[in-house]
This record gives sequence, structure tokens and C-alpha cells, in this order.
Amino acid sequence: VCTPQGDYLGFPRGAIVLDFAYRIHTDIGHNCQGALIDEKPAGIFEELHDGTMVEIIHSREPQIQPDWMNHVKTPRSRSAISNWLEHKKRIRSREFGEKLLSIELERLKIQLDEFMENDVFKNALNQLGASDSQDLFFKLGRGIITLKNALKTMLTPEQFKKYSKGGITQLSRAINFVFRRKDGGEVFNIKNKNDPYIKYSKCCNPLPGDEIIGVLSIQHGLSVHKADCAQLK
Repeated sequence: VCTPQGDYLGFPRGAIVLDFAYRIHTDIGHNCQGALIDEKPAGIFEELHDGTMVEIIHSREPQIQPDWMNHVKTPRSRSAISNWLEHKKRIRSREFGEKLLSIELERLKIQLDEFMENDVFKNALNQLGASDSQDLFFKLGRGIITLKNALKTMLTPEQFKKYSKGGITQLSRAINFVFRRKDGGEVFNIKNKNDPYIKYSKCCNPLPGDEIIGVLSIQHGLSVHKADCAQLK
């Protein structure tokens, strides 16, 4: 396949425009939104063919979607997409974990920012196996450390008893940070279906409009199931 500069690049059969973009540069791949093949518009999943000239059309912002992994053919493309998704997932996990902890502490009139300066918090990090506050937030967001165990370690027995009386519905109380809440109950709608933090479970294949439940998953972040999923039960 020929570049606009006249250089020829080789690809495995079945390779697509995205593979070409990632071969040029990782950022070009991340920002790819289409191409011109022999000066004719082509989509990102269009197959490459011998002897054609390909020019990438890209945006200023990354366009990556998780389903790109199902289409690209080269190891370079798969590695670049996987690394980006994992990076974003870690960021979202930290955001979610921090908000989760902040909301629960506020129920006891404790401000997280101030509490983090306390020796009790620093000692709790060691007991929970977290290297620092960001590592704790990440592990909370991934479900590696449960919120219940974190609070039991950080709070006095009296505080934890008071907290526990209110019931622990950690996901539903924090859900408005990641999702848009609906009125009443513990129902939530997903705002961005391509959020890398979200994994749609294949056991029940939830679709738009289904009643769903989110479960914190160590591997995937927030794993979404149908409310009546047999495997979930």
C-alpha cells in the first residue's frame, strides 16, 4: 500500500485503514476517523488492497472505541489500542474509586481531602496493601479492595457501626458520578456506551432499554448485566 509520499508499506491480508494509520504513527491511529483510498473516501474498517494509495483523515482528539480491537489485524494496532484502553480504564477506575470513598465518608461528616492528611488514613493504606491514595482509589474502582473493608480499616469501631446501620449500597449512591440517575429507586442509565471502564457481559448481552445491574469487576471495571441475568444470581 502506498503512502501519499510514495513509500510502500506491506500488510497482512485483511488489514484495514486503522492498521495503516497505526503503522504511520500511534497518535495517527488513535485519532483516525477515515481515509482517502486512491482519493476516494473510505471508512476506518475498509480493507487495504495491493497498489492503492492511502491518506489518513484524522481529528485532534482520540476516536478510539473498544470494538476497534475486533477489526484490526496487526499486532502493532492491537497493542496500541489495548494500551490506550487500559490507560483510560485506570483513570476511570481511580475517579470512580475516589468518588465512591468520598460519598461514603461524607455520610459521617468526614471530608476525604482532610482525612487523607490524617495518620489514620496513611496507616490504613499500608494495611490495605495500597502504595498511596491513587493506588487505593484505583483498587476501589476495580473492586480489588472492597469499600466495606476500606472503611472498616479507616474508621473507629463506633464510626463503622454507625456507618453500617445505614446499609451499604456503595454503587447506587455513587452512580450519579459515572452515570445519569433516574428518579426513584436505584436505576441508572449509561451515558457513554463506549466508556472503557464499562464491560457488557456476554452471558446476558444487555441491550439499550433493558433493566441492568452494575458489578465492580477486578478485570473489567464495571461489569453490566441484565437485572434478571441467571449467571449474576
